[in-house]
Amino acid sequence: MNIQSLRSHRVFNIALFDVIGSIIGIMIIITLAQYHYRGSYHIKESLIASLICSLPLGIFFHVLSGTNTELNYKLGLSEMPIR
Repeated sequence: MNIQSLRSHRVFNIALFDVIGSIIGIMIIITLAQYHYRGSYHIKESLIASLICSLPLGIFFHVLSGTNTELNYKLGLSEMPIR
């Protein structure tokens, strides 16, 4: 099994593997921050902030690396991805 087979499952032409991987990464960061701040950390607000920040970062790094994605194509930032 390679990365392309993992990324082949799509919804609205967006790879589920990428979305799930991003969510898991956000959850790990939130868990570490909650452990570090010990109780004074607000999970709901940090989850919303993490989701809002992760989308522009994902767009930026895909544009920087020259990877054509469906979202970047719809935003006019890249060519149509070839699948």
